[in-house]
Amino acid sequence: MTADQAAHADMVNAARRLRSDLPAHRGQQVTLEMLEWADSVLAMDAAVLTTLRAIWSPSARATTCSATSRC
Repeated sequence: MTADQAAHADMVNAARRLRSDLPAHRGQQVTLEMLEWADSVLAMDAAVLTTLRAIWSPSARATTCSATSRC
């Protein structure tokens, strides 16, 4: 899913069966800040895991720490 993309129709239907509402849901690009906030992160496939690892790389965290003083 890319930023501001609606959930896939199959997922909207699956959520509806579980009494959840996804039509208004919009995707977001994962940021380092989101990963730092999260207690757990699940990847749907190997490609997503590779992307998450790149965002969470030590060099990305060092840049954020030096820019925000949050380490």
